[in-house]
Amino acid sequence: MANQKLLKKVAPVVLSAAMAMTSMPTVAMAADFSDSDVVSDAVEVEETPDAETETEVEVDTEEVADDTADVDVVEDEDADTAETDSEEDLFSSELTEDEFSDQAGDDQTTGEAYVLMNIPYDDFYKAELKNNDVKVDAFTSATLNKSRTAGMMNGNSAYHTDVEGTNLAGVTFPVKVSDLALLKDQKKVTDDDSVTITVTNKGQTASNTYTGKDSLIENASYSYYVLSEVPGYYKELTVNEDGSFTFSDVKGAQEKTVEATAELKTQSKYGDYQLKINNETFSSLISTSTDKIYGATVNTTDGTEYGMRHLENIWKGYELAWCTGFTTSVHGCPTSSEHYKSMMGKTIDSVTYYTDKGIITFDVNDEKVLTKTGVKATVANIHTTDTEAAVTLDGTLPEGFAAKYTVDGTEVAYADGKITTGTLAAGSHTLVISDENGEYAPIQASFSAKEAAVPAAYDAENSKLVPAEGSTEEQLTAYIKTITAVTVGDKTYQATGKGSKVIVKEDGTLDLTGIEVTNGTKFVVTSSGYDDFAFDYEVAEYKYVYAGLTWAQYWAAEGVYAAGDATASADKDTRGEADLGAFDTVTRATTNHGLHRGSFQTTAIIKGEKGSYAVSYWEGQSTVVFTDGTKATYSRGTLTFEDGTTDEMLDYEVSGLKYVPVKVKTSDYEDFKKAYTVVENDGTLVGGYGEFNLQSYNLTADVTANTNGLKTATKNEDGTFSFSARANGTDSGVKDAALKKAENITTTVKEASGNYGEFLRVDLTGDGYGDLGAAMQAVKWTYYGNDSTCTNALQTYGTKFAADNWMHKSMGIQLGLTKSLRCQLPEGYDGTGYWTLTVYALGYEDFTVQFQATDANIVKPAKKEVDTTALEAVIAEAKALKESDYTPASWVNVANELEECEEMLANIDKQTQNGVDEQITHLREAIDSLVKAEFKLNAASGTLYTQDKTSTTLKVTTNLAGTVTWKSSNTKVATVDSKGVVTAKAAGTANITATLNGKTATYKVTVKNAMSINKTAVTVYVGGTPASYTLKATSAIGGTVKYATSNKSVATVSSKGVVTAKKAGTAVITATAGKAKITCKVTVKNPSIAAKAAKTTIYTKGQTSTTIAVTKSGVSGTAKFTSSNKNIATVDSKGVVRAKKAGTAKITVQVGKLKKVVTVSVKNASLKLSRTAATINRGKTTTIKVSAVPTGKVTYTSSNKGVATVTSKGVVKGVKKGTVVITVKCSGMTAKFKVTVK
Repeated sequence: MANQKLLKKVAPVVLSAAMAMTSMPTVAMAADFSDSDVVSDAVEVEETPDAETETEVEVDTEEVADDTADVDVVEDEDADTAETDSEEDLFSSELTEDEFSDQAGDDQTTGEAYVLMNIPYDDFYKAELKNNDVKVDAFTSATLNKSRTAGMMNGNSAYHTDVEGTNLAGVTFPVKVSDLALLKDQKKVTDDDSVTITVTNKGQTASNTYTGKDSLIENASYSYYVLSEVPGYYKELTVNEDGSFTFSDVKGAQEKTVEATAELKTQSKYGDYQLKINNETFSSLISTSTDKIYGATVNTTDGTEYGMRHLENIWKGYELAWCTGFTTSVHGCPTSSEHYKSMMGKTIDSVTYYTDKGIITFDVNDEKVLTKTGVKATVANIHTTDTEAAVTLDGTLPEGFAAKYTVDGTEVAYADGKITTGTLAAGSHTLVISDENGEYAPIQASFSAKEAAVPAAYDAENSKLVPAEGSTEEQLTAYIKTITAVTVGDKTYQATGKGSKVIVKEDGTLDLTGIEVTNGTKFVVTSSGYDDFAFDYEVAEYKYVYAGLTWAQYWAAEGVYAAGDATASADKDTRGEADLGAFDTVTRATTNHGLHRGSFQTTAIIKGEKGSYAVSYWEGQSTVVFTDGTKATYSRGTLTFEDGTTDEMLDYEVSGLKYVPVKVKTSDYEDFKKAYTVVENDGTLVGGYGEFNLQSYNLTADVTANTNGLKTATKNEDGTFSFSARANGTDSGVKDAALKKAENITTTVKEASGNYGEFLRVDLTGDGYGDLGAAMQAVKWTYYGNDSTCTNALQTYGTKFAADNWMHKSMGIQLGLTKSLRCQLPEGYDGTGYWTLTVYALGYEDFTVQFQATDANIVKPAKKEVDTTALEAVIAEAKALKESDYTPASWVNVANELEECEEMLANIDKQTQNGVDEQITHLREAIDSLVKAEFKLNAASGTLYTQDKTSTTLKVTTNLAGTVTWKSSNTKVATVDSKGVVTAKAAGTANITATLNGKTATYKVTVKNAMSINKTAVTVYVGGTPASYTLKATSAIGGTVKYATSNKSVATVSSKGVVTAKKAGTAVITATAGKAKITCKVTVKNPSIAAKAAKTTIYTKGQTSTTIAVTKSGVSGTAKFTSSNKNIATVDSKGVVRAKKAGTAKITVQVGKLKKVVTVSVKNASLKLSRTAATINRGKTTTIKVSAVPTGKVTYTSSNKGVATVTSKGVVKGVKKGTVVITVKCSGMTAKFKVTVK
């Protein structure tokens, strides 16, 4: 036991040191641990989660992965918990603090001392082990990092001797040395020493520097560090005659024995055996994250002990593993078996841990170490249709091995080298050969049952797996989920687990990132449920697609001025528009400019107050279709979506071209798709809006290596892409279409006007401009100055749609150049001279024209004031018009041209007279082309009937385009279909409304019943009352009303509508007038009476009467009542029957000639007690049990409440000694119950 007085003096000093020295063991077992302490693992302890203190590096966690395939152990999921025991009274020492401090220190070389020393495992365990003198070897690590990683050696309690960390030699432990001079030949570590260890795990490199005593982690065996304080536990050093060292058993440490459960596995990837102690018990005493585990011994019932080493044997604290000669390496590290071989056949009964808390022994349940045979089994894979599997053993089972064969836990037969499996489901299965005598460890082997037909084929063109012939997409998806590995060439990639790489993605595409493949590289796909699937890889070098590019990306390699520059400009052109930047996005705050025509070839986006919407094309003038397939109607800046929500447009952006033919390396294609919007071959190319000469299009993509305008996309080092100059080709890029050539085009160099902000303008007109305009993507201008041969270019310019290029529905393609950041004339030139411009269009050859620009074609700053009189007049005229008076198709042109005029007037100081005059012409032409809107119905009101005249068709007269919609204000009265057919449903009125483009017309319909009748159902009686009934039917559509019966034998009807009963049954009377009719259902019955007593049983007491109720049908008169036996029961004139005595009486009820008999039983009433007397003690109770016929309320009365009381439930309670009588009453009957109280 520890010296308690000394402990009180030393503990504060040592505890302070313990906080400062992470490698120094300073804490002995808690004082409340004693030899007699035994703690059951069922004891509830408070758990504290482990604190992760090592942050230097991410360690390899595969060392502690669960062995889920093992068959003889069920893993628990317990988590480590921190130690919470008291740290009082933990130390003992042979020296006082003052005595030791006077001697110890870095400068001490002689005299008694305490040191931290690196002790080889064999030396450490020699004094601790019993009955086992086989050497405990060092651990040799082939992984290198494991023995050098902080925290991997249970609190750095072990050390390695070489820089590489391959030799984990032993334990760093406190040692008492009688004379430091004995260590003169060993390395002394001081506070000035340090080692830096660099570890790389999973691609992450971290370095840790260990100084002073901590540097013992990487030092030779027997290296030591002199302690300045007395440790609480230690070994004593003895120097032998030959100079070798011997170490005593551990001194000073508290010892504790704890009961715990444990499980032993004979199948483990960490050795031949694996022992797991209940973690809840273990972690309540030892924390693997904060406590030091110097060593552990596994102890058997015959008194033999086996020493465990770090990493190979001890790695998770509560889990231990060891080898006995069959597993020669684990994770590439050679194992040591000689020390542990003799354990086979013995029984483990305890495990002892040497920790900085003391020596803790876990008294575990007995676990027999079944002897390994060394025989390995191999089971051939089978198909799911097979019922047998071949089993091969690489050795002979020893005598006495009573083999039992099971597959997935089910016993199977074995004969002639085969097991009878029966049909197995696809997947992995496990064969276990166990010894029924319980002497030998089971032999385990896994095998697979697989489907023979693989539902996959290799699509070389798209580099992916696709469904095999006869297979479905669902089957392919299921197959891909079963893939466990893919072998590419000579390297296999696992699909799951550590270091896995998924080659076949969920959609079947091959992810070959980081893998070098060439044509012919062999691929083998391994599945848990199917046979191997092999194919030869074919390199598809390029993928050909259409891609959406910005203006800057498109022009970057085309050699134009400011190529690739996306700089914007805050300056405005002559129209007040921000078109003066380089190749930035074109933004227009307008409600009409470019909305339709920007959808042909450009990436057009409507920006609203609530969101942004990418335009695909237009369906008609007012319906826009977005790229996500949704639609909205558009009217003067307001978008109305299909769900009824709206948004107001803020801007309209044209950011680039949406269909640029591109080729990109197949290996880069997935990244390319993430960065750009693409349309693959056989995809749809759609855009535009059909109006006059401009038509929308819907084409199928077919980009080839020879497509005209093809650009090459190259992936840059930073992951972005660059694009080459466009290449000329002879293919159109459109499926089943040849490359078009622009024809019937007239080129006109326009007189200077600057109408659209340009300084030079060329219009393309003629019969062929419409299709070229719809396909136009970009225009390149080249300026040659005075070179009439157009040979030596001075400068080349790129353009942007909506800023420079435009097309009109009837006035041609309008191409302009704007002085801007993208277009600066060479110094000394004003734009006059020779030019070429080239139109690049989807599916077209490049169209180039050459022209000369004169001074008259170049827009110059206005030198004289522009006359705006005519402009203001035509604006006023247009504003005075009412939109609803005209067709939408003609009005939109006025609205667009009016906006252009107003923009021009707002920026009049930048305009020319020619430009103003041209715009006036455009608006005048639009006004003169207006068409008056007409929308009316062929009638305003009408009457329909529920029969005969039930419908009418309304017709619309209109010059508006579109589909008329119809609506009824009351569909219960009248409905209307999409063709204007109104159908009567029920009497009433409804308004039918026709709507088209905001115009409405209304028709009021009145619906009347064609016929009516005074009764739709009636009942009459044969010979009874009533025997007939008169029906009255009327017709609203005219004609004589006629009556007919469906069954004359039941009821007849006269021409006047008189219905007469004939015999019991039903008949339908139909009244008709023309094509209209109405019916009445007639029910004919025989006269009858019914009699029923409220109660058929009454009693002589209590319930002494009942009343007979009489129901009359088709008969009149007063009911009369008579009794068959008045001595038993009487009856009065009102049908009240009264009991006289027990018996049965028949009561006859008569109305006229009709009679009914009701039988009434009279029974004697009775009141019985289960007993008539009882004796009870004072304060005690008894209950009176009553049986009453008839049932009724029972009352209880005590003759003397002072002696006994009784409750309403008949519970009698004794009060004092005496006798009372309890009177029981029910339904007029009385009984007595005598109670005697003692």
